[in-house]
Amino acid sequence: MSRRKRQYRTTTKWCTTAISIEPVEVERETHDTVWINSKPYAKDTSYAHYYDSWEEAHDAMLTQAEADLTQARDEYRRAVVQFKDVISMEVQ
Repeated sequence: MSRRKRQYRTTTKWCTTAISIEPVEVERETHDTVWINSKPYAKDTSYAHYYDSWEEAHDAMLTQAEADLTQARDEYRRAVVQFKDVISMEVQ
């Protein structure tokens, strides 16, 4: 029987700002799956990811947050341009 291994699960609830990094005890691991309390979980989903260290989990979340912020800035800039275009419209 293999020894339990500590990993770190990141979770993001997209409908809220709730995010977390929590330690979990993994009983078994394959390339795509971890087992926790005898239940299999996919390592990478839209909701949770599993990492070997807290630092790795934190770096991944920081990278994603930076990408999300860049996307939000780009969408904001497009919205401002569209708003200005609509404001400047004249009756035809």
